[in-house]
Amino acid sequence: MEKLEKEQSVKLETLSKYATDLTKMAQEGKFDPLVGREQQLERVMQILCKRRKNNPCLIGDPGVGKTVIVEGLAQRIVNSSSPFKLQGKKSIDLIDEAGARVMLHKPRGATGLITEGDIREVVALWTGIPVEKVSAEDSQRLLRLEESLRKHIVGQTEAVEAISRAIRRARVGIRDPNRPISSFLFTGPTGVGKTELANALAFEYFGSKEAMVRIDMSEYMEKHTVSKFFGSPPGYVGFENGGQLTEAVRHRPRSVILFDEIEKAHRDVLNVMLQLLDDGRVTNGKGQTVDFKNTIIIMTSNIGDSVIARESILGSDQMEREVAEELRRRFRPEFLNRIDEVIVFRQLNKMQLMEIVDIMLKEIYERLEAKSIDLTVTDTFKKKLIEDGYNPSYGARPLRRAIGRLLEDNVAELILTGYIQEGDSVTMDCDSGGNVIVYCRGNGYVTVCAR
Repeated sequence: MEKLEKEQSVKLETLSKYATDLTKMAQEGKFDPLVGREQQLERVMQILCKRRKNNPCLIGDPGVGKTVIVEGLAQRIVNSSSPFKLQGKKSIDLIDEAGARVMLHKPRGATGLITEGDIREVVALWTGIPVEKVSAEDSQRLLRLEESLRKHIVGQTEAVEAISRAIRRARVGIRDPNRPISSFLFTGPTGVGKTELANALAFEYFGSKEAMVRIDMSEYMEKHTVSKFFGSPPGYVGFENGGQLTEAVRHRPRSVILFDEIEKAHRDVLNVMLQLLDDGRVTNGKGQTVDFKNTIIIMTSNIGDSVIARESILGSDQMEREVAEELRRRFRPEFLNRIDEVIVFRQLNKMQLMEIVDIMLKEIYERLEAKSIDLTVTDTFKKKLIEDGYNPSYGARPLRRAIGRLLEDNVAELILTGYIQEGDSVTMDCDSGGNVIVYCRGNGYVTVCAR
């Protein structure tokens, strides 16, 4: 017995010498509260509560918060909000982790019962698909897809309807199951909503804007960049890192893949994409087959933008024919034939920009509301934004810059100087000379800022 106690004492001395007692530091209040990593902390706790395979490993770049998650775990233990009863039921990994999840969330003394909802929660956690997207609400969501997408996209009615129809066809099982869910080529002027529609589709269909993988095809203009796409073969530099595209899809197999400015890609890159569009799978540099059958492929291009700008002269049908002709000159027939639908995006007019202003301002209202600041914008100020931000050749992008310069810059300066504080009500307006007027009712004064 004495020998055993002596061995334990030696082990504790060694542990104290070479390790840090995070629980003790948490008891002493030496850690800051955990912010922004609650989901990762919960996953660590679920793994620790499993009966088998219960050793979590945190992987990531330096400074992203791996140690902070462990510190947060120590705080949970100290605050008695972490059940350190590391037991589970002998089962497959899914049931095991579902049981761990139930144990984490059940009230103290209650009997844990695994339900279908718990299984869905774990599946959603593993696959990255929110719970409501896993459950059987698909049909109603698909029928309302146009309505949902129009909340994000203005002035591209034909594009929204075309993509909604294609997604419904694919989802009900009419599509070829060995191909991606659907593939599109968006072509048109810059700043008219091509990338925004891809973002909106990721959010509405897969439940999160993070479900979009964006690949800038201007990085694939040279022949040798094919290896960057799918990974270098064994023996070459970068083999261990895998491919930019294939690794992203391996980690998130259900996602929207956006190939931005597809016309800039080298011909060999487009040749390899033929297999992706036709078979729904590719082989990476490590010899692993990567499945694209649960992805939506979207390619964007500015081809035909000069033709689209003359739509009022040419007419809609003639414009679309000339755009199609330009596409045939730039891409091989076998590439275009593998795309489910080519969608032409139109230029935006001033009335449509007014709707886009409201969408952009709503985002700012919500950010300021989090700071307890109530912001109101007059119609005169909105017209000023459109006057400064309207350029048919560049779409809505100059409008965002105008909002940053005329609204965000003024509000930021007034917050820093103390004129605008938490709880204030602020109104943005313009005088006859085009100067921005900021009314701050909370402090009872008016500030005029010439810009």
